[in-house]
This record gives sequence, C-alpha cells and structure tokens, in this order.
Amino acid sequence: MKFLYHEEAGNEDVIVSGEKLSHLKVRRVFLNDTLLLRNLKDAKEYVYIITHISKKEISLSLDCKLPLEEENKKLHIYWSIIDPKEIEKTLPLLNEIGVSDITFFYASRSQRNFKLNLDKLNKILISSSQQCGRNSIINIDFSDSIDSIIDEDFVVIDFSEQKLSFEVSNIHSVLVGPEGGFTDVERELLKNKTTLGLNTNNILRSRTTVVCVSSKILL
Repeated sequence: MKFLYHEEAGNEDVIVSGEKLSHLKVRRVFLNDTLLLRNLKDAKEYVYIITHISKKEISLSLDCKLPLEEENKKLHIYWSIIDPKEIEKTLPLLNEIGVSDITFFYASRSQRNFKLNLDKLNKILISSSQQCGRNSIINIDFSDSIDSIIDEDFVVIDFSEQKLSFEVSNIHSVLVGPEGGFTDVERELLKNKTTLGLNTNNILRSRTTVVCVSSKILL
C-alpha cells in the first residue's frame, strides 16, 4: 500500500479507526512511526506521526505536507452497462491506467436488471489508488441511454475499417458498447460520430475492449 486514504487527511489531527485501523494493524505500526495519508481530492500527500495507539483507534498528528504531480492526461469512457461483477473486476485496471471519468449507460442489449452500487465501486477505486499510488479515483456518473449522451463529443469504438492508431492524442472520450455490440438502431443514431475499430479479427468482450482502448490512448 503506497498510502492510506482518509477523508480528513490534511487536518492537524486525524483518528484512524474501523477498517482503516485493520489495515494498519496488518502492517504492524508503532508509536512515533510516520504514515502517508491522502484525501484523493487535492494534489497533496500528508505525512503524519503516530501519537497514540489503542485497540480501537490510532491518533495521528500532521508533520508536513508534500505536493504531488497533477494528472495531465484525461480519458472519459462512456461504457454501456454489463454484468456488475465484470465491471468491478475491470475498474482497478482502468484506475491504474489513468482513466479520469466513466459514464455508465444502458444500451439496447444491456440487461436492465443489472444495477451498479456506487459506494461499492468507489471503495474498489480507493483501494486501487492506495495500491498503485494514484492521487485520485475515476469519477463515475450514470446516464439512462445513448439518447441522453448523443450530444457529447466522443469516438465510437465498433467494427470499422478505420482503426484506432497510436496517434490518439486528440481522443479524450470514447463510447464502448455492451456484450453483443450495438443494435442497427443505435448504429444509425451514432452514424455521424467518428467510429474506430481495433486491429484484431477477434470479437472482444466489452471489458477487454475498454482496457485495450484505454491502454492505447493513455499509456
């Protein structure tokens, strides 16, 4: 773990308890040890000194704060909802790659009974950032359908003779369909958007496509 997330990081005094305390006990911390905390909102890392340890909590006192480099590259993914378990397994990868935003929406072939738990997704992302050292988490939003996001500026990832190349610095938003792809009605709706394909003859799952596209654009 590169740092400990705490929503109150930056305050002069911080109390660590609950699940966060369990993480520290595994690390076997001691009095006067230093801990690195971040709140994942500002571009700072806060150095704390352990001033008190009990069974139920650890008290920390702020020693200093360090500036962190801002993330420059941004990628917004409009991702049609698939099985939540698949999304939960993929989110840490996208967070490590550096995706800035994901807007989930229901495509025609999305199953409407699939519901995403935002609190659970954010918890997964916080854990990912603590492990990889990222100073933020993916911002997650929801939209009802393609119709509600059609006016946004994005590149459609679908079957196309024109491929997603390594010249991708001008791509900041992409739209990825569900398992089974877009319907003819949806493709008609998206016909005025730039559509790019991947350089493979294989049919990729939605989560595989999202990871491949993000890697090409951001890494």
